[in-house]
Amino acid sequence: MSEELKPVYQNDEIDLFELIETLWKEKLWILLFTILTAIGGTSYAFLATPKYSVSLDYTINAAMPTGEVVNRVISSLSSGWVKLNQQNRLTLEIISPESVDTYETKFRDISTAVSNDLLAQAQSDVEIILNELPTTLQSTEAVAVQMLNAKKTVRALIGGSYAVDFGTPGITQVAPKKPLIMALSIVLGGMIGVMFVLIRSAVRNRRNVK
Repeated sequence: MSEELKPVYQNDEIDLFELIETLWKEKLWILLFTILTAIGGTSYAFLATPKYSVSLDYTINAAMPTGEVVNRVISSLSSGWVKLNQQNRLTLEIISPESVDTYETKFRDISTAVSNDLLAQAQSDVEIILNELPTTLQSTEAVAVQMLNAKKTVRALIGGSYAVDFGTPGITQVAPKKPLIMALSIVLGGMIGVMFVLIRSAVRNRRNVK
């Protein structure tokens, strides 16, 4: 009578309790890696060159051509300034920002210069239309619209108003993000420590089997 063949099962399941026990026994390795990466991350966070963002809002006079005013303002600024889409806000990312007072003075001067340029241009347009264009051209729709816009600009600015007003500049540090870097370095150190312990345990178990 032939013997029945008994199936042989291979246990490939992970013993969770054994895994936790291994990690607990080797917790000093995990702690060591966590401390080392935390020190590295903290050092980078405090030693890396900080980067700042300068931003301020602006309001354009309702009688002014918005696109022309914005273009004149942008052309008056140094490189790096950008206008945020769909927002009346200018921003600049810089390593060494100037003081708030310096930026306020700079934008006050820009507002004055832009307003004076637009006023001078509008007055010149009115004078040219009245004194140099023939009557037949003055009665056309295009010239009439240009004359109307020029007079609106003159009336809006002649009393000392501005084409654009700027708010108070805000300066904030955008990099490095110290809390985030420190938190990620601790998490990364723990993960590296766990991986090291598991690989070390697997190699040791393989040697014991042999």
